[in-house]
Amino acid sequence: MSLLLIASEKSRRRGYEYFTGNKVISASRTDSASWVGTVLGSGAAKYHVTIDLEHPRKSSCDCPFAAGRSRICKHMIALYFTVFPDEAEKYRLEEERRLAEIEMEEELELQRHEAVIARLSRMSNNELVDLVSALLQALPDWQYDAFIDELLDDSEDCDDDGEFDDDREFEDD
Repeated sequence: MSLLLIASEKSRRRGYEYFTGNKVISASRTDSASWVGTVLGSGAAKYHVTIDLEHPRKSSCDCPFAAGRSRICKHMIALYFTVFPDEAEKYRLEEERRLAEIEMEEELELQRHEAVIARLSRMSNNELVDLVSALLQALPDWQYDAFIDELLDDSEDCDDDGEFDDDREFEDD
């Protein structure tokens, strides 16, 4: 399993930031699948890092997050990206693509929301009541009950027992 796959999204993102911020002070190969290095922490601390590509869980760092644990930290990822800059570029491109997809989905959701609001604003009160009634009937019982309870709690037209006053008037469009 790859070091990047084991790392959390946050460790990958922060490791990339450390890589691009030139926080890796040293990096050297120890054997065919292992590297050691020193990485500056967020303060003045310097962390000693070992990455093992054959056995990623054997990678280590003396930072508080990873010390004595089988966790992949941002310092390990920064060292990995320093040793494999092509992987860093691939990560950057994948992140840009992922963020562009999220932005596109958010834009589409906003457009859909605006279209719904525009449609609802053109509906008459009777049409809106019919729509809300149909939506309420489609809800599971627990959601319907919760909605009704909240509606009755907030209603000024209800008696203390939750019943509507008989003398209230309805307006129609």
